[in-house]
Amino acid sequence: MDIRALGVAFISIFLAEIGDKTKLLIPGLTMESRQPFMVFIGAGLALLTTTAIAVFAGRLLKGTIPLQYFRIVGGIVFILFGIFMLTGRGT
Repeated sequence: MDIRALGVAFISIFLAEIGDKTKLLIPGLTMESRQPFMVFIGAGLALLTTTAIAVFAGRLLKGTIPLQYFRIVGGIVFILFGIFMLTGRGT
């Protein structure tokens, strides 16, 4: 087991998720439903599902797209999202 990969994945995703809109939605859902455990389970299952899809996609893409190109395209996509959010077109 590669503990470094685990640590990098945890820290990267943890830091990325802190500012995510989802983290603003969860307190609202909790206040509305007044069932924090069920909101926790639902949010956790959603995150596990999206992560499983991303890992599966990564396994499929491995060897078909060079990692360098994937990183460049990913960076461009993030920059475009930022521009859309700053200009009000992303909301």
